[in-house]
Amino acid sequence: ETFLDGIQHNSGYCNYMMGMMISNTRFAPLGYTIEQGAPYLQVGFEHGIAYAGFVQGYYYLYPADQSEPQFEKAIQLLLRTALYRSNEALLELAVLYLYHNDYKNYDRALVYLDRAIEGKSTRAMNEKAVALLEHQEIEHNATEAEALLRQSMELGDDYAPYRLGYGYQYGELGTEEDYNKCIEYYELAAERNSCLGIEYAGRYYR
Repeated sequence: ETFLDGIQHNSGYCNYMMGMMISNTRFAPLGYTIEQGAPYLQVGFEHGIAYAGFVQGYYYLYPADQSEPQFEKAIQLLLRTALYRSNEALLELAVLYLYHNDYKNYDRALVYLDRAIEGKSTRAMNEKAVALLEHQEIEHNATEAEALLRQSMELGDDYAPYRLGYGYQYGELGTEEDYNKCIEYYELAAERNSCLGIEYAGRYYR
């Protein structure tokens, strides 16, 4: 009722919140269907709330009702949202172009990752680092990957120290296996409540 009242007073934020709650099925018990969320999100986006565009694109990629993704709609919305420097939109586009068989475009994916990295997205730093270490179609570069993971870790990310530890455990970072460094980074990840850090530190001690 509060959101609808705000919408009557032309509130972009209330449109965005209404659309998000419908799209993630929170308002399904009130009789709203997922399709009804998109117009509210569109109004929020037109009011300048860039995240509304990302949310709309995200739910086309990952429908909450488990229906088929609508990739073309998602891409168009994410591209528009990326114009407003949305790190979330840039990252979703990059992942799509890296890994989806029908949309692979590695050069474009790296451009989007680099733009998100400029915006200090730790997820983009991690994603590019993993691609540089593991992706078969992208030139291997352990030095850049390590630098990205360290930058992400310094910004407080919990995944980056886990991935550094993994790299030292298996000699991925240009050196032989270094178990002392490996457990150091696993424990840091665990301290930051990374499930992977906790698991791998436990495996190490076992």
